[in-house]
Amino acid sequence: MSKLLTQSEIDSALSALNGWSQEGINLVHDFKFEDFKAALAFINQVGELAEKATNAYVVTFSVK
Repeated sequence: MSKLLTQSEIDSALSALNGWSQEGINLVHDFKFEDFKAALAFINQVGELAEKATNAYVVTFSVK
């Protein structure tokens, strides 16, 4: 079983990741894409990887 990271470990890891932040218990990053098709392809790739993982995940997709 995996061990949960401490807040200090999370803060340390996030400081090395450009553009990532923490909102509550969620790790957040905004990705920008050329067009809808590229964004959807990325979401599909994330979905494939998430299906193989044992952790829960939430992906939010919006068009602005």
